[in-house]
Amino acid sequence: MRKWSLILAFVFLTSLLFSQEKFSGGVYVSPQISWFKPDNKQVQKEKGRMSFGFGLTSDIALTNAFSLNLGLGFNNA
Repeated sequence: MRKWSLILAFVFLTSLLFSQEKFSGGVYVSPQISWFKPDNKQVQKEKGRMSFGFGLTSDIALTNAFSLNLGLGFNNA
């Protein structure tokens, strides 16, 4: 019985060490305030305006110390 308890404890503890997710992803939406001050006379000045951005993001675990973060976004500025 004691042998099985040690084996189960070992399996449980080693599974905790390797419990990092290999892939995770999500969707984001972000509010933005946009304005610019042009130097060109062909472009009109505008006041600040509200806009938004949205996109997809993903994290891919390469090792325990490194991961790759990828994203695709759209900003409506």
